[in-house]
Amino acid sequence: MGQRELQFYNIYLMQFCREKCAVSQLISYPFCHGLLVVEERLSPQVLSALEEDSQLSRLLACRSLSTLLKLIGPGLHPDALNNIYPEVLKRLDDSSEEVRGVALRALGLWLASLGKDYNSQLYSQHLEVLFQQLLLHLDDPDSRVQDTVLEVLKTGSGIHPALLKQEVEAVRDKQRTPVYCDQLLHDTMIRASRDTT
Repeated sequence: MGQRELQFYNIYLMQFCREKCAVSQLISYPFCHGLLVVEERLSPQVLSALEEDSQLSRLLACRSLSTLLKLIGPGLHPDALNNIYPEVLKRLDDSSEEVRGVALRALGLWLASLGKDYNSQLYSQHLEVLFQQLLLHLDDPDSRVQDTVLEVLKTGSGIHPALLKQEVEAVRDKQRTPVYCDQLLHDTMIRASRDTT
């Protein structure tokens, strides 16, 4: 690691720690408004770091987003959530396997953050894009990536099972093996039957 990169890393790490402490303190407040203020301040910085040339910067940005989503994801406004996932999706094509893995976990946390305020019908185009991109990576040659994508998509099956079923059926025969798609179809069928009972 070069001197400049090390200096950037140290500054970024100190800033991240300060912001994490600030987020942790705000969590104790009962007002969601305080959480949104933190998110509005942090997200642009973290999202721009996803585009950095430095692998370390991209990795830390993905981890920061994961932390943000863990701490305050369910309290975020749907529009704020919809600004996050497209940038994280780009990291699924990252040259670093580590960045790809952390980005996948961040997308799982993103899906888990979709609460009752997230109208899956109204925002179905966002979910459609996300499902389509994840299904491309379900066909990854690396079985670890496939397993992680499968778990992320299973989280998505609880959000909009009909849409996920439709997207899986559209790509099932194009995959190297239909095993993962069949598991998803089974999962969406179970979730859909739970929703109707």
